[in-house]
Amino acid sequence: MKNWTAKIPHLYFIAIIFWIYRDNLHSADPSLTVLLFAIPFAYQLFYNKHWLNLVLGSIAGFYSFWMFMAYLSDLAKPAVEGYTRFALIGGSFVLLNFLMVYLLFKGCLAQKDRVEYQHWQMH
Repeated sequence: MKNWTAKIPHLYFIAIIFWIYRDNLHSADPSLTVLLFAIPFAYQLFYNKHWLNLVLGSIAGFYSFWMFMAYLSDLAKPAVEGYTRFALIGGSFVLLNFLMVYLLFKGCLAQKDRVEYQHWQMH
């Protein structure tokens, strides 16, 4: 069970990437390059690397901060119909992104401690 909980952030970001791809699928320029961002997250599901977890956490953290700033700028606009629904769904989405970034970094730090402990025991 603990092994699967460490993989939840990776699965979450893979799902978000596919959702973004599916959302842009019927646009004038459907970009397959968005799917390339899913490759490192999928790699982490099978081969857990400390440095890659740190890089993915940093990139996802920047993305979450950018999304938070976009959310705040949308909240500053005048209210229109469906504004309350947007505020609730968008706010929960932003908070969930920050939670997943936190879990990525938490897993990264726990993995680093485990590796150092194993290294210490071998000598």
